[in-house]
Amino acid sequence: MRPVSALALLTLLQLPLPALADAPQRMHGLWEVSVAEAGVSARSFHICVGADDQVFAQVDPAAGDCGPATWRREGHYRHVAQSCKGAGGETMRSGRFGGDFHYNYQGELHVRAVGAQGDRVLQVEARRLAPCKNLKPGEFVAKGQNGVNLNLGQ
Repeated sequence: MRPVSALALLTLLQLPLPALADAPQRMHGLWEVSVAEAGVSARSFHICVGADDQVFAQVDPAAGDCGPATWRREGHYRHVAQSCKGAGGETMRSGRFGGDFHYNYQGELHVRAVGAQGDRVLQVEARRLAPCKNLKPGEFVAKGQNGVNLNLGQ
């Protein structure tokens, strides 16, 4: 049996884990996120992004309790897969997104309930607006009808 050299061990320890290395981190600040789904009115909200950013937490709140997302890069796109358990049962989410995640991103998120025939497809577009001033990280303001804003983060 050959002993492992210190240099080889140090090199292995510095290699990134695939799921963590490819997970996007949005730039901290105020983001505007728009979500559209066939047959449903599009919704838009502003969210203050901080250090504990979960990219899809407010995009599909009906998903319930979700496990860690697995991310991978493929060319200019990032692909995501995630399993969630909510009131309606288990769902699988998968998507493909483009953009730099520092200033903008866009893509599709497919949501399929286990045992269901088809997917719900959410079209997501987001852009960073400015630093957060009135909101704390994780708080968001949903745009209501006729310009009325409902602060659901408090």
